[in-house]
Amino acid sequence: MDENELVVTYNRDATNGLLLYDMTKKSVQELPTGLNTIDQCAMSRVSDTEFVVIGATLTAPEALYLIDIHKPTEKKLLKTSINVPLPSTIFSQAQTITFPRTHGDVGTPSHAVFIPPQNPDFEAPAGSKPPLIVFSHGGPTSHVSPGLSINAQYFTSRGYAYCYPNYAGSTGYGRDYRAQLDHHWGIKDVEDTISCVEYLASQGLIDGTKVGISGRSSGGYTTIQALCSFPKFFAAGVSLFGIGNLKALCEDDPHKFESQYANALVFPENATAEEKEKILFERSPCLHADRIESPLFLLQGDIDRVVPLEQSAEMERVLKGKGADVKMVVFEGEGHGFKMRENLKRAIEEEEGMWRRTLL
Repeated sequence: MDENELVVTYNRDATNGLLLYDMTKKSVQELPTGLNTIDQCAMSRVSDTEFVVIGATLTAPEALYLIDIHKPTEKKLLKTSINVPLPSTIFSQAQTITFPRTHGDVGTPSHAVFIPPQNPDFEAPAGSKPPLIVFSHGGPTSHVSPGLSINAQYFTSRGYAYCYPNYAGSTGYGRDYRAQLDHHWGIKDVEDTISCVEYLASQGLIDGTKVGISGRSSGGYTTIQALCSFPKFFAAGVSLFGIGNLKALCEDDPHKFESQYANALVFPENATAEEKEKILFERSPCLHADRIESPLFLLQGDIDRVVPLEQSAEMERVLKGKGADVKMVVFEGEGHGFKMRENLKRAIEEEEGMWRRTLL
């Protein structure tokens, strides 16, 4: 802000916040803005006392705000990320939860963000529990914060519970928790996801027999790997440009910024070439697609350079060959992540169609 003061974003327990730091006094002051999800480092100084930031709250979607460090509770909304009027009564507030692992490192804690269904115009049948959609975040070492997500609200307003496991390796819970995924990608993320679902079912929050799993990119990898590793656990899966072949990912190094990133998550230190080949084979779900028993829906861009179309196409071929319930939709002109409005609309409607068929 000036030569003495900094405004800093932080991430604690996968929840973001803002601090005012005085470099002369070495003092730290929390800025109570109500924002709990901040778009990475999306901040810019306006004056010595004002700055703008992109963030979300429990009840408001991502937006651009002007904040005065002397009056942080009076943040000024400059521009919201949506221009469709939505009643606040329809929004379901996210809950951060900690649960014991029942798979893998049994008894140790893992974390998630849970959003129960909510719609004031509808009521579920007496005695029933809601179906659950589990969304595997990308990265895989990123995290999901509890700020209002319109994507999740699309489903919670339609009667589904929604959950984001911040599985082993997710940032926001300390270095040791982040390091838990090293050498174990495709194992611990899956185990934590299963443990999370079992916990929610044990608490009576969901119907454990009606659970779907979805994810994008590396979250799509966790999705497909979970379907391979626990073939009878999920009612269905949806993978959006999910990684199916770790060998191709590790060897091709699609981004300079992520060079060797996947290797550290997959291989133990000093692993031999033979050991690496075995690990890549075991953890590449496209090579074990025949294990999948649940319906699978694949959404894929035809010019994706990170996860080439061939990976999803091979998955579809194997599953169709065994007479499995599989469908793939290819979006022309889309890469790793969909951008075109009509494709975004179709993708979520197609996904909803899968859940309506398999979870309701």
